[in-house]
Amino acid sequence: MLRVPSLVLPTTLPTRAAIRSWGDNLHSYEPEFWEFQYEVYRYLRGVAPLALADRYQTLIRNMRALIASERHVIPIQSFLSSWYWYRKEHQTRLEFAMRG
Repeated sequence: MLRVPSLVLPTTLPTRAAIRSWGDNLHSYEPEFWEFQYEVYRYLRGVAPLALADRYQTLIRNMRALIASERHVIPIQSFLSSWYWYRKEHQTRLEFAMRG
């Protein structure tokens, strides 16, 4: 069960070979897994509230520029991937939710 709602995600994934080449699997593209990853390593825990809000605005700006169908096929570990930005956005909203 998700702690924060997911954005509408692409239906296109990188090829299985591309996913494996980065040491990932299909679960790496699931918001439930992103939340689990974040709960294990809460990398935004120490970020001040205003800095976290600034980070979120920057993420949204980056998403507007970097999310495109041709980037859906790039593995999630690359900042060139649409998936990378979806995951970062989701985990940032999760940090807001965890703070209440």
